[in-house]
Amino acid sequence: YVIGGFKGGNVGMWQQGIWNVSSFKAFAPDYPYGVFRLPTPPGGDYVTALGGWSFCANAQGRDPEAAAEFCVWALGSMEDESVDRMVDWCVGAKSDVAPRATALERGAAKGGYDSEVMRKFKDEIFPGGRAEPRYPPVVYKAISDAIQGTMLAGRGVKSEIERATRSIEAYTKSYKGASLI
Repeated sequence: YVIGGFKGGNVGMWQQGIWNVSSFKAFAPDYPYGVFRLPTPPGGDYVTALGGWSFCANAQGRDPEAAAEFCVWALGSMEDESVDRMVDWCVGAKSDVAPRATALERGAAKGGYDSEVMRKFKDEIFPGGRAEPRYPPVVYKAISDAIQGTMLAGRGVKSEIERATRSIEAYTKSYKGASLI
């Protein structure tokens, strides 16, 4: 729908992400477009979120050891085939900046960042990235419910923030996992 919005003349700017580079390449290869970093407030430091895709192995699954080995085989080993899979995913299938230095270098050598748009993502946008936060379901639900309540149910922002804060504070009092920050 992003491409249709532009091609239909309905939008002149749309805040999206690198995943749309593949869409433009596939469905509107001759459509001229550009990308830029999101602006920062005066005195602010540039930062953007990275991530969203991950492999994980369920420790409670039928064969957690095999699942963990698959994750390493797929994207986590230093074997050439593993690095190549990440390169193929990032500069072939998805259009992304590889988070792994070896894959980023190999993808650049293959021309994956030669286009103006991909080069801008690699050189200007990606370096300011930090990993997306990972939240346990209880924390995510409190935040999601607050957003949904204000946007779709007409509830006040202040009351939703207070409710979400109470929920998260109650949960974190007994939380024993890895850092949430």
